[in-house]
Amino acid sequence: MSNLTYLQNLYGCFEEVENHNQKLIKGCESFLRLLSEYYLAENTYANSLKKLASLPIEFDCCPTLSFALDSFKNFFLNKSEQSKTLSESIKSDTEESLRQLLKSQFESRKDLGSVGKNLEKNRNYVYKRCKELKEEFLEACYSCEQATIEIESGSPSKNSQHNYFECFKNLQCVCKACLPYIESYKKYQLGYDYLIPELLTMYQNHDEDRLNCVKSSLQKLLVYETSCLRNLQYDIESIWLGIESVNVEADMQFFISNFDTCESPSLRLPFTYIGTHPAFNNFSPGDPFPKQLSKSPLHHRSVSVVDERSILETSESETVSKSDTE
Repeated sequence: MSNLTYLQNLYGCFEEVENHNQKLIKGCESFLRLLSEYYLAENTYANSLKKLASLPIEFDCCPTLSFALDSFKNFFLNKSEQSKTLSESIKSDTEESLRQLLKSQFESRKDLGSVGKNLEKNRNYVYKRCKELKEEFLEACYSCEQATIEIESGSPSKNSQHNYFECFKNLQCVCKACLPYIESYKKYQLGYDYLIPELLTMYQNHDEDRLNCVKSSLQKLLVYETSCLRNLQYDIESIWLGIESVNVEADMQFFISNFDTCESPSLRLPFTYIGTHPAFNNFSPGDPFPKQLSKSPLHHRSVSVVDERSILETSESETVSKSDTE
């Protein structure tokens, strides 16, 4: 393809160039909105992953499994840091650079676009009017020429003289009407030739810079994403090694080994009374109750005590039986 330029190939079409320029600006603004949403999404994702990495997982009793779970949490944390770095790169290296470019281009262009469009619009209007007057001028010249030829032919008609003066008068009017537009067109064309070439060159440079900036932003985004994926791939391999190292039997043995000196309570409790009286020597709850002693002044009292003890013994037996049943 030949090297086409705005100046050489679109001279006289500044309005179309200006419209194209505005379309590219709108396209860049829509791309900026995408980058802004991209930044927010990655930033939110990074914060969510960081929150996941901070959640406790209580598997301290299983060392190998705990190591694998910690690897997963480290993966979340590293992924959060990668997303945070990516979001900051989107903000600083792509979004801000394009925004600054649009701002600087706007400052350098300011109202020149509207000035150029008005200049071209007025010039085109004058040019169109000149074309119309040109047709009238050519027609008036032709009519006046024919009237002159007829008079000079030596055999003019009765109305030849009158027709000649009318044609001559009309030609004078047309010429008078043409002169201001011809001067205006020269004036507008002079201003057009002074301003428009510079604007066309500037607009082409601006359009190229914008497109190159968007292209560069896409390239940077791809590099950032690729870098994140490579780092995550390394983390994934580490997680896989952690999962492969999980040893369920070792975790079970670790738990059991913590209780290798644990003593089981004896099922035979020392419920035996060693007394001095023969009836109470080596007395246990399951032994026959001691026989009642012979009567004495305290006979009635001892009987009451025995009866009371029998009642207590019966109550305790019922309580134990009830507990065993439950």
